[in-house]
Amino acid sequence: MTASEQGCQLYLITPPAFEPSALAERLKAALDAGPVACLQLRLKDVDDDTIKRAAEALLPSLPRSGRAGPDE
Repeated sequence: MTASEQGCQLYLITPPAFEPSALAERLKAALDAGPVACLQLRLKDVDDDTIKRAAEALLPSLPRSGRAGPDE
């Protein structure tokens, strides 16, 4: 299937600050709204460890098919 046959997809952007476990629940609802092409972690003024912990908390909410990242 070509990109034009797939139609529109959502591009999700996180808030600049969030509680990962709370956002994980909201992310699940957003993923149910339609096909998602990308999730951008838009964390501002935080260290790399904070970004890593947020990504690790949200990763289980994302579908395994087509995602970048480790498969656990």
